[in-house]
Amino acid sequence: MPTPELELVWDGGSLDLMGENETPFGPVEFAALSEGTEWGNPQSVRRALFSLLADGSASVTDRHDNRTVVVKLQLSAGNSAALAGGEAPLHMLASKRRAELHWTPPNDFAAPAAFVVVASDLAHQMDDLGENLIERYYTLTLTCLPWARSLEPVVIEALAPFLAAPTVLDDCSSAAPWSCPEPQVFFFASGTSITIRHNPMASAGNLV
Repeated sequence: MPTPELELVWDGGSLDLMGENETPFGPVEFAALSEGTEWGNPQSVRRALFSLLADGSASVTDRHDNRTVVVKLQLSAGNSAALAGGEAPLHMLASKRRAELHWTPPNDFAAPAAFVVVASDLAHQMDDLGENLIERYYTLTLTCLPWARSLEPVVIEALAPFLAAPTVLDDCSSAAPWSCPEPQVFFFASGTSITIRHNPMASAGNLV
């Protein structure tokens, strides 16, 4: 079973949210806590429809708006300067126009997913005991596009087209099989062309 991974990636840098990151003041250990972390959901944008309903209302979903991903982080280091060094890239992320959050689930059958981040906010939760233990807690709020995509492209080969051989009942190359069932109807054959004409003046057995 693979180890779960959570990583922020942007042009020119990345940050492991479930592992150790180097700073100018020493290494900082990041831990994404399950309590307080959520992937959010695409938000439906609905439009009300005119109806004759006395109670309730009818609506239709026009599109989906961004989702909000919340990650609760715990940072721990050997000194307070290293903690500040770990906080710096999180604040820098807020100035980035575009980044990606990569999530690798702890399951062989689940594909790693990428959330496209369009905005981010960072909030620090004060904890006096954590400060004594050289630990800090943050809530990272990421505004992402509504749908996640697979980290690597998934290619499925197209099925070969099924072309059944045509069945020819009559290629109309000859008028021999054709017959005139009624005297009022005349068949004129010329090559592969057949013309049908109806004579209302004709009677059975006699052609006028």
